[in-house]
Amino acid sequence: FLRRDVGSSAGGWPPRVRLRGLPFGVHEEEIRRCFEGFSLAQVTLEDDKLSDVVILRRTRDHLPTGHALVYFTDWEEACRAREEKQRTYIGNRWIEIYVDWSPDWFAETSSGPGD
Repeated sequence: FLRRDVGSSAGGWPPRVRLRGLPFGVHEEEIRRCFEGFSLAQVTLEDDKLSDVVILRRTRDHLPTGHALVYFTDWEEACRAREEKQRTYIGNRWIEIYVDWSPDWFAETSSGPGD
């Protein structure tokens, strides 16, 4: 779903964290509010849409997976966000945050666990 990298690191992909445990009805804006005060970075998606938050959906039926990616300006900011926001509540769910060091985790499709 990622067309090209904006603000890529030396590794060639933009710094990001992976969120797990999100409510299925979460909206991008709710995730952005959770990360207010952090330097988010926009990436260009396949449909030429710019976004700093991507809610991951299963390929076959487009249902949410409870996972999302949030992009940051650098790896230090992504690590700081993980430290400060781990187990933060969004809605009635606490979320797990992982710094996503992998260049290809969900990179080719928007499929997710259980797909």
